[in-house]
Amino acid sequence: MKDNMKEKDLTVDFFFGNEEINPFNAPQMCVVRRLSNAYHELENEKFPANKAEINLRIAKLSFYEELIDICIQTDFSQADIIALYEEEDLAEIAWLFWNDVKCPVTDVLLLIAKLAYCDEISDKVIDFLM
Repeated sequence: MKDNMKEKDLTVDFFFGNEEINPFNAPQMCVVRRLSNAYHELENEKFPANKAEINLRIAKLSFYEELIDICIQTDFSQADIIALYEEEDLAEIAWLFWNDVKCPVTDVLLLIAKLAYCDEISDKVIDFLM
């Protein structure tokens, strides 16, 4: 018996809707999933006790949501997406660049990827931030 189902495009269903991702771009899908997991982990944490922590949590959730959307919509080079894929703490590093360095949210992922190429520059940036 043949299965008559039509072939469908792969889509990733997130909290903000369906966004199409090239199904052959597995590293990008992994980066999106990692950012999505960071969002959901923060969302499921114990509710903060004071107003400042509540505001920080809301800001981080909004930032992660926008970052996921940007990651899906951006056509990264293969080298950029591999650099992002290899970064284990991507969500926290992106928050640091956006919140502390005031890098525009649209440029955060590309900046992290480009810094991964050059260890000398990356070490200087890390020293500067610390």
